[in-house]
Amino acid sequence: MLILVITAPCPSWGEWTTWGECNATCGGGKQISRRQCMNGDVGQDGCDGQVTKMRICNTAECPGEIFKHEISLHAAFRSNRANKTTKRT
Repeated sequence: MLILVITAPCPSWGEWTTWGECNATCGGGKQISRRQCMNGDVGQDGCDGQVTKMRICNTAECPGEIFKHEISLHAAFRSNRANKTTKRT
């Protein structure tokens, strides 16, 4: 008697893809990497967990935001000086 056993590969995660392009050039964007469940479906033993992962990128302030920040600091300084000069009278 010959018994033939056919086994299918177990589900497992494939490799993570390289990080995608950052969706912002400054001010904080995000990049995404993905993976696929091989030989099965997400949620099966061997393919537990997330399909995508995200990380923050390009966190430097945008040039316009730095300029706005400098203007607000200058305005606060002028306001502070004005308050000091009026209190001296």
